[in-house]
Amino acid sequence: DPNVPSGCITWKTLNWPGLGGSYVPVKVQVRGDTTDPHGFSWITGSLSLASKDQIVLSKLFTGTFHKQNKEENELTKKLELVEGIWYSDDFYGPHGREWVKVSATMVGHTLSALVAVKITGDPNVPSGYITWK
Repeated sequence: DPNVPSGCITWKTLNWPGLGGSYVPVKVQVRGDTTDPHGFSWITGSLSLASKDQIVLSKLFTGTFHKQNKEENELTKKLELVEGIWYSDDFYGPHGREWVKVSATMVGHTLSALVAVKITGDPNVPSGYITWK
């Protein structure tokens, strides 16, 4: 949407919430002026893992995220084969072994793509940034 476009981080936390409603600090990315492509800022909120299928996020508003039940079809089977934590000893040059998290993301309403986010960073692509899509 115009506030946080596709491919951008919506929220992040360094703490893992316990199951059952305890809250941990979270940073939520917001943009006050949707015409300013650089106008993002982070505000502090809280996050709770209400159940194994539900995350509750609150700050200026409260929202609930529901885990989608994957349909068994050829696309989800293929995605499950490649999603996860991967490493390479040679792709990133002389920096040594580097780790990425590969996950599927929606592109539009019907297409999905694979995205790799660096777990270990280097001078070229820091940790937490998309390294390939």
